[in-house]
Amino acid sequence: MLDDSSEADEAEAAASVPVPELSAPIPVLALTKSTGGLAIYHRTLVAGLSPDLFSIHTLCLSDNAASFAAELERLGHTAEAVPMARYRVDLWGDVRVAWLAARVARARGARVILCHGSKPGMIGRAVGWMLGIPVVYCQASLPFLPRVQGREAGVYRMIERSARLFGSHIVALTEGARALSLQHGIATPDRISVIRSGIDAKRYASQGRRAEVRQALGLDQAAQVVLWMGRFEAQKAPEVFLDAVEVLCARLPQAQVIIVGEGSKQAAVEAKVEASPYRGRIRLLPWQPDPARLMEAADVLCLSSRWEGLPLVLLEAMAIGAVPVSTAVDGCAEVIEDRRSGRLVPPDDAAALAAALIETLSDSEGLARMSKAAVERVRRDFTVGRMMAEWQATLVGLAGRKGR
Repeated sequence: MLDDSSEADEAEAAASVPVPELSAPIPVLALTKSTGGLAIYHRTLVAGLSPDLFSIHTLCLSDNAASFAAELERLGHTAEAVPMARYRVDLWGDVRVAWLAARVARARGARVILCHGSKPGMIGRAVGWMLGIPVVYCQASLPFLPRVQGREAGVYRMIERSARLFGSHIVALTEGARALSLQHGIATPDRISVIRSGIDAKRYASQGRRAEVRQALGLDQAAQVVLWMGRFEAQKAPEVFLDAVEVLCARLPQAQVIIVGEGSKQAAVEAKVEASPYRGRIRLLPWQPDPARLMEAADVLCLSSRWEGLPLVLLEAMAIGAVPVSTAVDGCAEVIEDRRSGRLVPPDDAAALAAALIETLSDSEGLARMSKAAVERVRRDFTVGRMMAEWQATLVGLAGRKGR
């Protein structure tokens, strides 16, 4: 599944967004990669924006394109799968995608082009410039380009900087990403805005299932439960978390751990758990269809990531009341108010992570106080209704402009 929020919740969120009077919905052409966080984000937009205001047709690019197009059509929107080389320059293939996008934009009378992903963003901005259609590019990867691309990060930044010639608007997910864009000359202040990700806080409110879930997992009702959820990949640093778990379990006899995930490092994670003297206090589970259920059983959600954008799992756990203990990377550092609504530690520092976990779980009053503050933080600043209202204003504003 690309997103586990219900259509009823999405409809309710969309209904909360004020809709200006229009004679007909604004035609929007979207170009997006079809996997991972980019697909989840686009699906959330398609499901949440008012159909009275926008008519969105999506070109689903790269791997998983056909499946993602079918997913969007089930939501009542039009979409089509378009082959695209995701990770390499493919001159003729990319020109073909641009030609198709231009043809579809003309046929549908698109007034705005919306792009997710660096290559769709470049292609979409070029098409918008040629046709005189305003473009908005949702930028996701800039803050962690050096960690992903290494020495080639400068090349990718240069490509992003060159796209300024197309005169498009950029939406960054965090203030840090906006600052980096300005620093590297990728955007001017009037051409970039921040729209933070949001969730349906009502859906991720506690349902009172704490005791039930703990019993089902064989956890002690009085245990201090730490939850880790993510992909077993270098980005998420599961090995750093497991090193911290060794210290945590040695210091706190009541501490128990739930680890949920899958990925290329799964065998290494399983081996490390099996070799731990505390393996009886660690539950290793596959990815769950209802992650909110497990979040209710946890006192703390731990993120050991080396880089992030603005992870939805963080917002979801905070909305339920699990206190976040996270590395101070990218969007995580903007969401969590250290020692108020959670704890922040440096990345790749298992000792600091363990110390923060121990300190947080050892102070029951402080834990309850941070849990309440975490819930309030999400409900105040990170709701899907607020996110949709800001996207709506951005798209309506762009639809009234010239593209160049």
